[in-house]
Amino acid sequence: EGLSPRPMLGLLHLAKAWALMHHRDSVHPDDVQIVFPHVATHRLQLQGDNGHGRKPAVFYTQWLTKIPSEI
Repeated sequence: EGLSPRPMLGLLHLAKAWALMHHRDSVHPDDVQIVFPHVATHRLQLQGDNGHGRKPAVFYTQWLTKIPSEI
């Protein structure tokens, strides 16, 4: 299903804040990967054994690190 517009805006704002805290004026893909589990874990539910027994935050963090951040 994915995230609705409101959590996506939250993700954007949190990624911008993360970049700002690291003295950057632009958001890098790595910033989004870092903050995504904190925004999405309570909104995206793992179904069946998709998480292989892992907690959602751990699953999403491991899943996102498999996506190349060089776009």
